[in-house]
Amino acid sequence: MKTQTAVPSFLFCAGLLLGATRLAQADTLITFQVDMTFQVQSGTFTNGVNTVYAKAFDPFASGHPQIFQVQLTNNPAAANTNLYTGTYDDTVGTNGTQLQYKFYVPNFPNSGYETTANNNDNRTTLLPAGGGQQSLVLPVQWYNDAGPSAGVVVAGNCTFKVDMAQQIGLGTFKPGAGDQVEVIGQVNGWTDGSYLTNDPTILRTNQFSLVTSNVYVGTLPNAGATGSPGEVDEFKYKIVPSGKYESVSAINGIAQNNENRFNFVSSDPQILPIVFFSDQPYAPIGTNTFTFAVDMSIQTWNGTLAANQQVFLQGDFNNWTSQLCTNNPNASNTNIYYATATITNGYGSTTQFKFLNGAGNYENNPSYTYPGNPSVLGGNQNRQFTMPNATGGSFALPAVYYSDISVNTVLPAPPLTNYVTFSVNMTNAVGTDLHVFNPNTDSVYLNGVDVTNSPGNYAFDAWTNSPAGNPLGNFLMQNNPLGSEIYTITVPIPAGYPVQVSYQYSINGTANEATNFQNHVRYIRSTGTYVMPQDTFGSMVQEPSFGNLAIGSKNSDGNVPINWLGRPGVFLEVNTNLTTGTWLELTNTGGLSTKIYPVAGTSANYFRLINPF
Repeated sequence: MKTQTAVPSFLFCAGLLLGATRLAQADTLITFQVDMTFQVQSGTFTNGVNTVYAKAFDPFASGHPQIFQVQLTNNPAAANTNLYTGTYDDTVGTNGTQLQYKFYVPNFPNSGYETTANNNDNRTTLLPAGGGQQSLVLPVQWYNDAGPSAGVVVAGNCTFKVDMAQQIGLGTFKPGAGDQVEVIGQVNGWTDGSYLTNDPTILRTNQFSLVTSNVYVGTLPNAGATGSPGEVDEFKYKIVPSGKYESVSAINGIAQNNENRFNFVSSDPQILPIVFFSDQPYAPIGTNTFTFAVDMSIQTWNGTLAANQQVFLQGDFNNWTSQLCTNNPNASNTNIYYATATITNGYGSTTQFKFLNGAGNYENNPSYTYPGNPSVLGGNQNRQFTMPNATGGSFALPAVYYSDISVNTVLPAPPLTNYVTFSVNMTNAVGTDLHVFNPNTDSVYLNGVDVTNSPGNYAFDAWTNSPAGNPLGNFLMQNNPLGSEIYTITVPIPAGYPVQVSYQYSINGTANEATNFQNHVRYIRSTGTYVMPQDTFGSMVQEPSFGNLAIGSKNSDGNVPINWLGRPGVFLEVNTNLTTGTWLELTNTGGLSTKIYPVAGTSANYFRLINPF
């Protein structure tokens, strides 16, 4: 499995070592509230018939997976029978961090998920900090942000406050030279001109006991001309005339939309807390040279980085302009591209950056942490690293995988094309649309293994059996053996594509095998030609990534057979001690599932499977 820490995940044949880790507290009673009045009045939602849920997502994990859902209920005796509420004890989201959510009604448009006013981003809130069980009551919000105030002015003003002390120290904000700071966002239609002014009465004592008065303040009407109370609005602070936007930390920003800050719109006057521009508190300033590195091996293998295309680096240190990266044609890995930049920043402050491929596309939400000094952290939107407490130094950042797609999660370079066979048993198959499969008249399709998409972006094409431009036309399965109800197809998959495949079968090109977004999940376990285990229509198998490590008895030649569930990118290692010594990788075990190991002497041998990032 893909590991998400600096220590690889592993399985022992003789046991598993466990260590105790003190985890941050994760326990918040969250109350959700959504008003369905607009949907009731428009006849799309009926109380007592339809149901509405709050679905919460992890904002920092790749793909923002759902972590819980809670069904909301109304009170038929209440003054507003269209108000639905529900409370959930969240023991997953760590106290003090960010939570994202949306309201959901089965069978509604947009796959049931509401369409929000903030660029259709997830609704976002911060969980209360502190130990023990916390409590959070979210404001009343309207499904689709279609509330009674939508389209009219929302009463109440919002006061914004930002501390510019560190930017003054860095020289990026020079109020004496005419620089100004503004707030820009949905509150003013993302237009310039909402300038803040310094309030000398606000005194701030920093960590060095220095007192400053560098807080800038401004008040604007809530949500500008339109908005519903309770909707999430996004904004940022910006320095003019340089045009420098702040780089907001992952916790305080909405990852889907350039790490914008967020707040709930209110019909009452609001005073937002003071924040540091770019979330950078005052600190001593260092100037160091950093070398950035990105591994483009996968993109080279699968052709998404075509010959003579270029790779670029952008970051807040160069106001997100493109800087060319170059590779070393004489290096052992010619697919690593480098760029160097001299950066001035406060000790302990973060620098955000990202790479672009030759087509001008940004990496896809990198979230992995790469160990080093300094280490590179993933923020699920931009990468970042922390300025060391040093100045005048040179630092090489660890090489990152473009879009965090590790070479140990994809089909390796040789051979260039792999041929994977899928098969499904259609005996007694019935679709979720209650269509009974008829082998004499019906067709079977495979969907989800579309190699025209870039790695990590396997997408299900629109289900259709229309001959004109039919994306599933190349995935029509054949009856094999003829006359049976077994259907097969062999798909060519190039190197650089994920070994994990997620897919569905279809009767006649309709999405009718499974509900609730369930897919078959299997792994391509060897290169060249590979035959997937046979599926049964409607039985959604979820294969483990790797494991089942087992050792047989020593034979007369002094060898022991070792067997496991393997795949490319998973390797077998051996050690003579479980707790000390060096684990040695047995050569050429990636993509294998068996090994004959010669045992010498009487020393014990321990084995483990490892899938390094």
